[in-house]
Amino acid sequence: MTFEQFFRETNSLPSLPTIFYELEKEIDHPRSTSDSIGEILANDLSLVSRLLALSNSAFYGFSRRVETIPNAIQLLGLKQIRDLVMATAVMDSFRGISSDLLDMNQFWVHSIGCGVAAAALAQEKSDPTPERYFVGGLLHDIGRLAMLIKMPKEMSIVLTQHQETRVLTHLIEQEVIGFDHPAVGGKLVEQWRLPIALSEMVKHHHSPEKSISASFETAVIHISDIIVHALELGKSGETIVPYLSPMAWERIGLDLNVLDKVMENTLTRTEQLCQIFIKK
Repeated sequence: MTFEQFFRETNSLPSLPTIFYELEKEIDHPRSTSDSIGEILANDLSLVSRLLALSNSAFYGFSRRVETIPNAIQLLGLKQIRDLVMATAVMDSFRGISSDLLDMNQFWVHSIGCGVAAAALAQEKSDPTPERYFVGGLLHDIGRLAMLIKMPKEMSIVLTQHQETRVLTHLIEQEVIGFDHPAVGGKLVEQWRLPIALSEMVKHHHSPEKSISASFETAVIHISDIIVHALELGKSGETIVPYLSPMAWERIGLDLNVLDKVMENTLTRTEQLCQIFIKK
């Protein structure tokens, strides 16, 4: 199967729910209000519950409790709410995958951890929108899930070879299949009509030097992935710590001394967010 054939028949690949696109349309409307956005979100009570739990988590650390969606919108902003809805929508879209080849709970622990680490790194650079880094980290390995859905036999070979050789999985995927999970994930994000920067983060998280339009964001996801592997938070299917791109560390321009703080925040916040996002 070629890369083009993989995406030619998309019926078997998850898509984002209608509520996400309804929300995005309303947010872009010049006369949208917190109430009108809240009405759309009210159609999914599970989503509302998770958004409020997330708003009240240590991820934000608000001094007062967030009781309603309009209140959350006021504190977080529309784009941040959209990004958080996107994150929960993506996780829900991949709920039905068998854990025969990959422990899905552990996969999401790793992905959430990567998102938390990315947001923490972004905050150290005083970026005002850590949520988009969280989403980038959450989605960075999403191509692996798509490949498990469409080509489980080939992915079984890849994961078995990885266990035997300790070669990084994306390199084995390129050899066995002809393309890899970062490329699949980046393309899937494009098909979902999500921001280009997000597609870049996913597509180049193992090769940040190839990112042109989102080099800083991609470098952050690359380093976050390495941090989470080093902390052994969850399991993505990879059993070794990926190689660090010197260019990525140079690109984010952080002092080594901040790593202890980032790692500590990643450990504590990941545990709390997993209780919100992962259904037992």
